[in-house]
This record gives sequence, structure tokens and C-alpha cells, in this order.
Amino acid sequence: MTTIEKLEDQMKLIEHMKILNQPMNQSNILFSKHLTYEKANCSNTNRPNVRQKKALQILGTGFYDRLYEEFGDRVLILDCFRSKHLCQQLGRKIGPHTEGTAMDITSIDDNLPNNELFEYIYHNYPYDCIVWSGAFEEGWCTNESPLWIHISLKKLHNRKIAYREHLSSGTKIIKQIYR
Repeated sequence: MTTIEKLEDQMKLIEHMKILNQPMNQSNILFSKHLTYEKANCSNTNRPNVRQKKALQILGTGFYDRLYEEFGDRVLILDCFRSKHLCQQLGRKIGPHTEGTAMDITSIDDNLPNNELFEYIYHNYPYDCIVWSGAFEEGWCTNESPLWIHISLKKLHNRKIAYREHLSSGTKIIKQIYR
């Protein structure tokens, strides 16, 4: 190999390293077939660590991919991953969203009300916890339909429990649903 060829190879290597060190297009990162970095609410300031990424992969492959394949864009992810730092900034507690095991979803299709989506998931999907959510006014969270549905899924030991939010004197109360 001549000196010029060696220099050309080095230049190619340098160019390749520049490409590798560029910021990644985060919206193209997939946790599963349909759960992207962007859909999971991840960003440059809200990054999951390795453990959280694995949990998001489980949530994606074990729940969201099937949901998306059944309902497509009719179901929207409202909230998914939140870093501890983001939770502190928002004044939110650290919990399953921080672990990468939970998402809040809602139907954006009038022909698929959230109460029907809740019932369908409750009876047909794996989950650790499902919550009929959105208590903003006194009394039970809209008796007809939740504003959103909270779902969590872990790799092991899923409890398969369901809750319904209730607001009483400005305090949110969560009651387990027995069926």
C-alpha cells in the first residue's frame, strides 16, 4: 500500500468517525416494531438509561405493538417515559413512567370510546396495572369514559390489577376495581 493510499484510508476513517459522532436522529430509534423514541416521549433532555430502554422494549413488544396493529393511529400515546429529572421539574412522583414500564393512552376515534378501549385491554391484554384515569372534577372520573388509560407492563410478576380514579375534596383517590 502506497503512502497516498494509506492517507486516503485514514481520511475515509476520519470521515466515518465524524458520521458516527454526529447526534443521532432520535425519532428513528425503535424500542419495538411500533414504539419509537419519539412516541415514548424521549428527547435529548429526557433520555432513558440502559435499564429503562429494556423496560421500554418490553412495554413496546408486550403491549404497544399489538395495540398499534389492532387499532393503528386511532390510539394516541399521551405520555410514556419520564426521567427522574423531568419528574422533579414537573413536580410528579417517580413511578412506572420513570422506570419505562408505563404509558398513558387515549382513543382519538369517536367510534372507539376510551371506556370500550379500557374494557378491551382489561380482558384481552397482558398488563401489570390498568387505570381508568382523568379525575379533574369532584366525583368519579367521568362515569361514561376515562379521559385516558394508564397501562403498565413489566417483564415478570405482572399483578393484572385495575384501578379507577376518583376526586374527593380536591384529593385524587384511586380505588381498585373488582370484577
